[in-house]
Amino acid sequence: GCFVKVFTHTERLGTGGGGKVGKILRRVKLEHGLLFSAALILIGFLGDCWFFFGWKRTGFGVLEVKQAMRLAIPFTTLLVVGIELLFASFFLSKLGISREHYVGDYSLNE
Repeated sequence: GCFVKVFTHTERLGTGGGGKVGKILRRVKLEHGLLFSAALILIGFLGDCWFFFGWKRTGFGVLEVKQAMRLAIPFTTLLVVGIELLFASFFLSKLGISREHYVGDYSLNE
């Protein structure tokens, strides 16, 4: 839904209720999304490493499932959400480029 909102705003296809989207696009840049996603990826990766090396210290033995999942699930979720946000930030920044301001004109290249 977010991608569609940005596309309709940049192509002026909306019904005039895109003021909020425009304000958000002016304030939130690609770099903000990349920094936030990098932080999530780093936290998730470090947490998964901490969990993995803790398991390694026990000789890769049997895990206590309840305690192991309390550690593994949140950190892995942060890692995956960070990766998703990384790709979404790039895609949203590409959608935010209006065709009016695009350098390449396809009609001239034919």
